[in-house]
Amino acid sequence: NETNNRYFTGEQKIVGIDFYVKKDFNNIKTWVSYSINETNDKIDGVNNNNYFTDNNQINHAISTSIAYKLKQFQIALGWKWHTGKPYTLFRTDPNDNTVSFLGANTENLPDYHSLDVSSLYSFSFSKKSSIKGKVGLSIKNLYNRKNILSREYTENDVPNDPFLVTDYYSLRITPNVLFRVYW
Repeated sequence: NETNNRYFTGEQKIVGIDFYVKKDFNNIKTWVSYSINETNDKIDGVNNNNYFTDNNQINHAISTSIAYKLKQFQIALGWKWHTGKPYTLFRTDPNDNTVSFLGANTENLPDYHSLDVSSLYSFSFSKKSSIKGKVGLSIKNLYNRKNILSREYTENDVPNDPFLVTDYYSLRITPNVLFRVYW
């Protein structure tokens, strides 16, 4: 069976398009991007040799940002959203403990979205020195959303529980501080 090998042979079809719009208004810079794509795999010995959704497919993605700059100070707000990645659902028969996979990558994780804010202040250490600096603060995932990035299955030797399901999450609210010196 091909699924027990470390390497697989097959093919992949990717179809998509990206849009990007940017507009500046004096001290304000804005942009928005949108991507739509479909990625399908066909791997020998998997899914009856039929195409199935790639596990990294993100059908729709939107990113947008707005930044305001006044002299040495800048503040920016960014938002990202995308559809959840696909995963394969399985069922265990309680009578004989057999596992049935319900199609390859037929389910999707919840949508991902995050709001980020950042600010920077640029300065000189003195008028005579060429040494400059920046100090900044950013907060990722401002509204503290628990985003699932991926789901994986690991074999489990426990009867009636053949797989351990592990969800991997993005960081929750995450503050960052920046101090940079240039010379």
